[in-house]
Formats: sequence, structure tokens, C-alpha cells
Amino acid sequence: METDQLLQFPYPWLVTSMHAVFTSIGCLILLMRGYFEPAKLTRHENLVLIAFSSLFTINIAISNVSLYV
Repeated sequence: METDQLLQFPYPWLVTSMHAVFTSIGCLILLMRGYFEPAKLTRHENLVLIAFSSLFTINIAISNVSLYV
């Protein structure tokens, strides 16, 4: 694969979506096998977790989209 082709990857949103789906599946499998137990969070902690997760997802999406630019 040539460098030009790698730097202009045509499907950045597909990569972002696949990353999210496979991470979710992996976490679900680990949860079902008992590798971890979810912590009981307060409402404030859940809001902080959602905010952090959203920012992290946006970061991944921007990184993947930058492959297309």
C-alpha cells in the first residue's frame, strides 16, 4: 500500500463506528465472564462519565477523520 493511499483513507466514520462496536462487544464479553463488576455510581459520577466518554469518542472520530484529510 502506498503512503498516499494510507494517508487518504476513504472511510473514517466506518473505522470510528467499528471501534465503538467492537469495544462494546469486548466489554460485554468480559462482563459476562465475570472479569469485572460495574461500580455503583451516583448521578453526578454518571454525568462525569458520560461527558468524558463523549469527549473521548469525539477525539477518536477526529483522529480517524484526519486520516481522510
